[in-house]
This record gives sequence, structure tokens and C-alpha cells, in this order.
Amino acid sequence: MRRKFESGNQWSDFAIVDRRWADYAVTDRKSAVVPAPIVQVTFADGETVRAPFATSKGQPLNIGRGLRTAIAFYRARIARRCHRHPIDDGRGFCIDVPAITACSVIQSAGESLPLFPRTMSDATAKLRRGTFSLARVKEEARERHIPLLTTGGLDQAQLIARRYQRAAARYLLAHPELLATYRAIGSVEDVRRIAVAKDLDLNQPRTPVGTARNQYMARPKGTWRNRKAA
Repeated sequence: MRRKFESGNQWSDFAIVDRRWADYAVTDRKSAVVPAPIVQVTFADGETVRAPFATSKGQPLNIGRGLRTAIAFYRARIARRCHRHPIDDGRGFCIDVPAITACSVIQSAGESLPLFPRTMSDATAKLRRGTFSLARVKEEARERHIPLLTTGGLDQAQLIARRYQRAAARYLLAHPELLATYRAIGSVEDVRRIAVAKDLDLNQPRTPVGTARNQYMARPKGTWRNRKAA
């Protein structure tokens, strides 16, 4: 599918291929299209992200770079919403991004080029995968009947913040190259402390605290030797 953008003489013919779109780095600013196109992505949870991305003149539309930027913007937004001071500097590497339900590219004149959301979603499935899902944590809070606000106990905001901090710390430990690349991320000691710390409020105990679990288990009479002999 080919479509021509008309915004002065800045835009060229961009080819959009469903399963093979361009994803390249633009190193020369003189060859970049100005103003940069903007990709508008709507995810399954209703969040809409608008992200500009670089594209070279005379080259295919750099939609792969635009989608990666939009996913990074989404993760940063959810990270700041989950925790005021996230351990990963608000980058949200561990956040699981929902499916894409709408996607379009917008130029400065307001003309938009709609893309196939299912194709975009399938192609970015691996990139969107994460270990922390805000929807699952909210569902857990409803199942555990955790109040929205509380004065002394655990509320939903604290549950989300603690879940996110632990997931982010464990993701950073599994990917140590991120600690070396981004200096604003917390130290290795802080990340390891959050990842391995025990938080009893996050888990829902099945037995009263301080009581042995085997006291609540139905155990047959006799030993295993007697049962084997019988």
C-alpha cells in the first residue's frame, strides 16, 4: 500500500508493507523529514499515545521505530502512575503492554494514514511482553477486597506500587546491561534489596501468622509404614 503525504516538499512516497515495514536509525539530521511524523497508538486498555519518530527523506516510513517509541512512552506513563519514585527511573522495562487496537500516522497538516492494528499488534507482541501487568494487579486487589484508601493497612495504591517495584527490580537484575546503560537507575545494592525483600502484605496468608501449616491439614491416622503393611 502506497500513499503520498503532501506537506510542502518535505514528504516523499512512503511504502507500508503489512509484515515488513522499515525500522532503521536516522543518523544524519539533514536527511531526516521535518517536521517528523507522529504515530498515534491506542491500546486495549484505552490509553492513547502520540509519539514522533525520525524518518529519512526518500526512504520508507520508519513505522517500526515509531511503534517502539510509542511502546516506550506507554511504559513510562504507566510506570509513573504506579510509583512516584520507581526504581527503574520510570522507564517501565517490565511493564506488559496490552494489544494495539488502533494505529495511525499523522503529519503536520493533520492528514492521517491508518494502519492495520492487528498486524501492528502481532508484529510487536514480543516487544510488548512484560512481567508486570497493571490490570492483573487491579484484579488481584478486587479479589482480595483491598480498599482504595486506608489509614493503617494496605490499600490498592500501595499494592500496585509494591508489586511494580519488585517486578522492576527483578527485571533489572535479570538484565544487568540496563544498570550500566542508564545511570539514573538505582544502585545495584538497592535493586537487589528490593528484589529479594520479603513483604508479607503482598501475599495473602492461608493460615494465621505464627501457626504451623500442618495443623490445618487433614492427615490420616497411622504412619506410612502401617499403611504400607496394610
